[in-house]
Amino acid sequence: MKQWYYAINGQQSGPFQKSHVAELYRKGELADRDLVWEEGTPKWIAAGKVFGSLTVTPPPAAKNAVPVTGSGAFKVFACLQRGWDLVWKHPAHLIGGFFLAGVIAFVISASMNLSPLLTNANLAEKLHYQLTPPMRVLGLQLHFGGMILNLFVSPPLYAGMFWMLLETLRGKAPDLGNLLFAFKDFKLALKVIVANLLVGLVITVSAFITGIFSGVLAAVLATLIGAGSGVGGVLISLVIFIILIPVIYFGVAYLFTGIALVDRRLGIWEAMEFSRKIVTRRWWSMFGLMLLNLLVMLLGLLACGVGLIVSAPVAAAGLMYAYHSLAAEWEQEHRP
Repeated sequence: MKQWYYAINGQQSGPFQKSHVAELYRKGELADRDLVWEEGTPKWIAAGKVFGSLTVTPPPAAKNAVPVTGSGAFKVFACLQRGWDLVWKHPAHLIGGFFLAGVIAFVISASMNLSPLLTNANLAEKLHYQLTPPMRVLGLQLHFGGMILNLFVSPPLYAGMFWMLLETLRGKAPDLGNLLFAFKDFKLALKVIVANLLVGLVITVSAFITGIFSGVLAAVLATLIGAGSGVGGVLISLVIFIILIPVIYFGVAYLFTGIALVDRRLGIWEAMEFSRKIVTRRWWSMFGLMLLNLLVMLLGLLACGVGLIVSAPVAAAGLMYAYHSLAAEWEQEHRP
């Protein structure tokens, strides 16, 4: 499927699917005089000539928007600072929204965490209670039910959390309904779920391949130099390090796959590639931002876990500023 781009006041955005550009025009976010371009066509065309038959619905006025700069704006500490500013401009919606999403995620995980109490005989013996067949059945139901809920609910929910932040930083009024945005479109929710599985599969397969390679390498080195206790420990560390390389690389590179699906209405592989392209050019900076976010989350945990109520939305908002800035840089460098 050919991709579309649009340009407002000389600022190009894309790639998108045609339906997404049409929706922007229908909402009034894309004016008649703004330009659109389809891959493979010779020139840009006024949006009104392509989508003029659509009914335009004016967008609501933005209030209290946090300023966002475009190209060249990506800086690790600046993203986190802007995330902090954004969250404290709209604490009720953003902190409250993340708290609500956290409760949903906790309920899903709790069902799986409770299942060992109802199925593990050794645990029952240590805690001095008797397992019965109905308890085991209930434990299995909780475990597999939680797995299914986690598979089908968590990815669209997290995508909705990021979408709420992205729309807010772009100047729109914060809307808790955006938490469930992906669930309102079955095809979109399914795309987010499949993309999450595909990213996990890519990471797992790459780790498996590098694991085999590093294992063979370690065996050869052990044969050549002898496998003493000290050498064995070094070789095991080498194997673990090599396995972690693709896990960390792809984990960072495909970080924005879900939000790219929601924001740009791309195909699954197209969204994965878009994320990889905008991140790879600044991969080390993004890795640094992830480490900084991890530190922020740990500080939230140290505050008896209560700090996570604030640190989680701040870290996520920082990631959305990074996505916004990296996407803007990529778009300006790849103008057709």
